[in-house]
Amino acid sequence: ANDAVARAAALVRQLRRAQQGALEGQPAASVHGRIRMALEQMLSRSKGGSAATGRLGHALVGEELLVDVAWCLASAGSDVLPLPAAEQLLALTLLRQLPLRLQDFKQGGLGLAVKELSLGRGIGEVTPADPGAARRVRETATTVMRVAMSRPGGALVAP
Repeated sequence: ANDAVARAAALVRQLRRAQQGALEGQPAASVHGRIRMALEQMLSRSKGGSAATGRLGHALVGEELLVDVAWCLASAGSDVLPLPAAEQLLALTLLRQLPLRLQDFKQGGLGLAVKELSLGRGIGEVTPADPGAARRVRETATTVMRVAMSRPGGALVAP
């Protein structure tokens, strides 16, 4: 578990560096690509190769969702979601200890928050200065963690 959190912490740092690039005027597509690369590298290291990366991504509803979840956390920053919680959430997500299936979050959960915070508003537009976004990120993290903790032993769920 500690190893997973350490890898997640490294990814959080990479995501924040990518976000810094966006603030310095780099095209959003370039930043999005760097985030995707960071995710793919981490998945490849944790699961042993690019084929496993693809399987894992699709099992978790798709790589775009993974990218957007990570972007929401990175955009929110430690002012909204304490870094240990962000690390834990990313570790659970990326190592497939958490069943990220949209049907688990129908009540205003993950899918809606990701769409609103990332896809619907554009990369880089969610900041701690936006109280509504901050609240939604917190609620999303709480929902995800509650669902994760309700699974016996953090059991893996088949797609």
